Amino acid sequence: MTPAVGCRAPIASGKAKLTIRDSALAKKDFLKWNWVKGSTTSVADFGNPTTTDGYSLCIYDAGTRVSSTTLPAGELCAGKPCWKTRKTGFVYRDKLLTPDGALTATLKAGSAGKATIVVTAKGANLETPNPAAFTGPIQVQLQRADRAVCFEATYGAPFKKNKKGSFFDLAD
Repeated sequence: MTPAVGCRAPIASGKAKLTIRDSALAKKDFLKWNWVKGSTTSVADFGNPTTTDGYSLCIYDAGTRVSSTTLPAGELCAGKPCWKTRKTGFVYRDKLLTPDGALTATLKAGSAGKATIVVTAKGANLETPNPAAFTGPIQVQLQRADRAVCFEATYGAPFKKNKKGSFFDLAD
């Protein structure tokens, strides 16, 4: 799958953070993406993940997908709905980390500079990219399953930290 076109980006550089830990023990793998100071986004733009609109967090290195984490719509996580509706958007929680290691997500609507998305994933089910192989640019996208809307940030080399399986950078 190739990167989506026309995704919403933060309104300021350096405001989206990407952290990856690719451990020798898969259960210690970790990924966190903070998309802050986002473009104007309404609650309706998120669709309805509680029933029909799932998401995938995709990481691309030089245009090639190296990781994909699914946040399915309308599922149960440990016997409770994975997605919950909030006044400003939606939250996701799956302590069992199924199917792809996603633990939490927050989709918060807001005017320009106020919209926020945070996705955290970890564990053996996570398709963790090997940061040592990154050439860049790294593109992270949260894509709604119908591809009607997506959110992204791009990270160009040189990266702030990329050694021994640990990666950290701020968006361009």
